[in-house]
Amino acid sequence: MNNEEIKKYFMRLSQIKYGWHDKKGTFHPHLKEGNFFKDFYFQTNEEIKKTSSAICWEICELEREEFTARNIPNQTIYAGVFLHHKLYCHTFLVYKKEDTYYWIEPSWEKMKGIYQGKTITELLNKVYENFDSFTHKKFPKEKIFFRIYTKPKPRIRAIPFHYHCIVRGKKIKF
Repeated sequence: MNNEEIKKYFMRLSQIKYGWHDKKGTFHPHLKEGNFFKDFYFQTNEEIKKTSSAICWEICELEREEFTARNIPNQTIYAGVFLHHKLYCHTFLVYKKEDTYYWIEPSWEKMKGIYQGKTITELLNKVYENFDSFTHKKFPKEKIFFRIYTKPKPRIRAIPFHYHCIVRGKKIKF
């Protein structure tokens, strides 16, 4: 993918409405709406294309499919922090083109854009520096953790997805 194709792809991803679907197919525009942990239904990529709505976990799978099909090296990353007995997380895909790493961010409103760095660490620093705007909470930055995770099972539920990323994912030393 050349730079122009990446920009067009980012614009398409940016048109996806943020939100989740329950087992009955009902759309919820906010994670706090409904019972996310009980009723979340991980859409297939075809369903995402049809509904034009998804959360970051699902968008990562669209990106993974696109970049893998084009033989572009990529990794999906889970960023998380436990605060006051609650888990806040965000997922995103990083890909490498020549000697540069890129992060396309279509769902985190404050960070929407295309970022680049010479190392993955440079991109993780951007997440690290801005994660409090994502959680809307102040916390010690050293509490943030990162994992590289593999493609989750189809139709995975919320709690098994967290387990897949946190426990089975590869820890990134940061």
